[in-house]
Amino acid sequence: MAGGFKRTVFRVLGIDQLQRQREQERAQGTSANEAPAPTGGAALWTRSEPVGAEQQSQAKVPWQPVAAPKASGWIKAFRVVILIAAAVIFIAGIGNLFGSHRAAPAAAPTAAATPFPEAGATGVAERFAASYLSWDEADPTVRTAALALDVPGLSNEDRFGWDGTGKQTVTGVTAMGVAPTSSTVATVTVAAKITPYGKNDKAGKAQWIGLDVPVAVRGGRVIVTGEPATIAVPEPKGSNSTRHAGAEDTDLTDSTESYAKSFFAAYGADADVSAVAAPSAKIAGLGGVYKLDEIRSWVVYKGSGDDREARVTVRWSTAGGSTVDQNYRLTLTQVRSGDTTRWQVASISGATN
Repeated sequence: MAGGFKRTVFRVLGIDQLQRQREQERAQGTSANEAPAPTGGAALWTRSEPVGAEQQSQAKVPWQPVAAPKASGWIKAFRVVILIAAAVIFIAGIGNLFGSHRAAPAAAPTAAATPFPEAGATGVAERFAASYLSWDEADPTVRTAALALDVPGLSNEDRFGWDGTGKQTVTGVTAMGVAPTSSTVATVTVAAKITPYGKNDKAGKAQWIGLDVPVAVRGGRVIVTGEPATIAVPEPKGSNSTRHAGAEDTDLTDSTESYAKSFFAAYGADADVSAVAAPSAKIAGLGGVYKLDEIRSWVVYKGSGDDREARVTVRWSTAGGSTVDQNYRLTLTQVRSGDTTRWQVASISGATN
């Protein structure tokens, strides 16, 4: 196909006709030389053939013009189209050559969304709540100075909602949750245990209250942006049950209950209870912080293999004579020694969920 296209282009441009003329000259033993075209149109030149010595000597020029056939109108038009197309292709190629080296415009960087700094916000809100809910009319400047740590621009005369009378203390604060409205603004809910004081500086009943604290990120740190609002302490969601969803192995529960009592007696009194645990277990005890009062509940659950899960509620006695109930999760493993097998604690953790 490429050869056919080439022959068509040569025919249109007249190149094939010139080639045939040159081949004829070489066949006649003459050399093709260019000569100026005679006035009146284009022509091809060819050497005149001598017919005799006399005619040779009388000849003024050794060349004679041979009229070349003129191209038809459609061929001329086609030639123009070919030349224009070639020029367009050439110009486009030059443009692509230089354009390919141009650097593509850099895409605008997309700023990654910055999460709200919840950890920093809860710390600030807890400190602020303790300052905001504590006051003493005997020395009101203490409260203002404490608030100024988290409230920028607070003046010495600004009581920040307090009328300057009475006394109240805070004995505990804890953040309950953070509700961001953007990457820089949020409301932190704090629970605080307050104790009011009446006449003769007598302490009243301590109680927990909630506080919604407005915070924002300014200049790289979290600040309080306005006065808070007192709310009811949010109630916990869901169940506080820590019981296992599986079925109880009643036989194994009964046969291991006495062992559970001896284990937790050692767990409360000793710093190391490895002696009453499974051979491979390394378990640290409470070292006398608590003393076992009683096992309130003991359940071992069904399973397969040499390991079982167990749950226990232990009542501890404190040094002051009070008691506290706490839940634990244990893994029991079966230990074999000769013909004897027994179940011992391989691991222990708080059953907090």
